[in-house]
Amino acid sequence: MISGAGADSKKKLLITGATGFIGRALFDRLIERDDYNITVISRRREKADYFTERGASFIQSDITKRTDTERIKESFEIIIHSAGCVSNGPEKSANPLGTENICRMALKTGAERLIYISSVSVVSANKQIPLTEDLPYSGSTPYAESKIEAEKAAIRYREKGVPTVILRPPIVYGKDEPHFMPALSRLLKLRIFPLPNGGRARFHMVYVENLVDAIIFALKSDKMFSGTYFTADSEALTVKEVFTIMAEGLGVKPPLCLNNICTTAICRAPIAGKKFRFFTKERVYSTEKIEALGFRPGVKAGKALLRSTGNNIE
Repeated sequence: MISGAGADSKKKLLITGATGFIGRALFDRLIERDDYNITVISRRREKADYFTERGASFIQSDITKRTDTERIKESFEIIIHSAGCVSNGPEKSANPLGTENICRMALKTGAERLIYISSVSVVSANKQIPLTEDLPYSGSTPYAESKIEAEKAAIRYREKGVPTVILRPPIVYGKDEPHFMPALSRLLKLRIFPLPNGGRARFHMVYVENLVDAIIFALKSDKMFSGTYFTADSEALTVKEVFTIMAEGLGVKPPLCLNNICTTAICRAPIAGKKFRFFTKERVYSTEKIEALGFRPGVKAGKALLRSTGNNIE
């Protein structure tokens, strides 16, 4: 382990996935608050300096390997498990394996709080609009199935006595997000993606800073140790609104809109059809449950999306 700040009365907090988009944003916020002694765990030692130079400690470990996590002798009062794999390929198995090992460590060391970052994908194949947290598990991709297994592991360990908060974000966006924002930015700049059905479908996402706000809220709320919580922006923008705001941020023209007849024809295409169908589905998630506890996202979706756009394309 590479040592960071010295021990004091602050609680010891472990972040998994801090080298990723969500985990990095969370680390940046928490380290500035100076409320915790933070340790970061990652397989990649070459990224240690970013954290240790700011006062955190660093553990090099592969959380998907039980032998690695069992070598960690240090105990943490708080564990935030944000590590995950977004792939639909074989590497998706990292999601249940890593979650199982982190939960086992939390139980063994007597952690006071485990916050697990799950995904709305675990129920996204349900037809109800808006989706709610109490719907049965139903995923539509191999990634979703891996997150279902991971969430089930978190619930098993909650039942064994680990105080566990489970947050379910939808697509997370923000400046320097590495996957979704660059892809949409390219489509906009190249003007090769007209919007299906006039872009009327609602497309609910979460700004990364709003998600970080929810995680920090969960650090203090003891009412969240049961059930699960959607953590999305307060507004569900339409597909047209999303693309129009991003076009403004990029300084390009907004995309054309297709009528229903053209949409139907293109959606039947063997390759392009899948991408078009993605933007015809209503994606709306009820946030009433977390809002009932007093949480409100700090940044409106339109402002957050504009703030996130402009530096996400080569």
